[in-house]
Amino acid sequence: MSDGRQYDALAPVYDLLQEDIDPAAWADFIHAAALRYGCIPAGSGDGAGGRLLALDLGCGTGAIAVELVARGYDVIGIDLSEDMLGQARQKADQRGIGYGDGGLALIRQDISDFELFGTVDLVVCLLDTVNHLSDAGRVQRMLRLCSQYLNPGGMLLFDIATFRHFSETLGNQVFYDLSRDVAMIWKNTFDPIRMASKSEIALFLQGADKRYSRFDAEIHERSFPVDEVQEWVTAAGFEIAAMYGGIDGSPVGPDADRVFFLSIKPGLHDKDGRYDPRS
Repeated sequence: MSDGRQYDALAPVYDLLQEDIDPAAWADFIHAAALRYGCIPAGSGDGAGGRLLALDLGCGTGAIAVELVARGYDVIGIDLSEDMLGQARQKADQRGIGYGDGGLALIRQDISDFELFGTVDLVVCLLDTVNHLSDAGRVQRMLRLCSQYLNPGGMLLFDIATFRHFSETLGNQVFYDLSRDVAMIWKNTFDPIRMASKSEIALFLQGADKRYSRFDAEIHERSFPVDEVQEWVTAAGFEIAAMYGGIDGSPVGPDADRVFFLSIKPGLHDKDGRYDPRS
């Protein structure tokens, strides 16, 4: 099982590699989905002062976590890479976000074997983090833990990269980015039988002396069939409320590179069908 160190080399440049992702837009998508599908009203959450408490599994550098805090959530971020968590702490400091009672708490743990001291109102696991789990058993265990720690009426939102993404968008190709102070060479290989993708990444970071230092990372991901993931979600005790092909709410089609699962943990509901925390 990974100890997270293979992701440490990516931590200083991870946001550059994800520059096509707008964390604010993703946080808006999460917040809108929580308002539409979640059944725990603001003021009744497990966060400080009744704020909704969100769990961000595989939070990485905390880009989305800090945006959720800015939208009124308390957030617990979990990641296995200490260097990624270090970047998240820097982001929180830059945004004036505190730690402890309210704001952002960061924990180094395995997302498929995590432990909390209480329940949460929202769980997110984004940017194909689920695909970084090595096998179906770990995904299923993660989903069961989400159900265990999520309050009735709470929402689980996660995405997976599709088979098309791994076989066609990435496939067996070499990608280059030599346009800035961080040079990257990315060799990708995909085994369609094992449904396993391997990314061998060489990063060259320019220092203050204009000289480059080399960092190497090898990242392994798995492709999981969408229909099997649906079965795992329901087996963990969730009701799938919606599935999307993007944060714009587009439907899941054959050309989708990503599938979002929006699921609710069933519980006590009021006469209008919404969860009543007073029950």
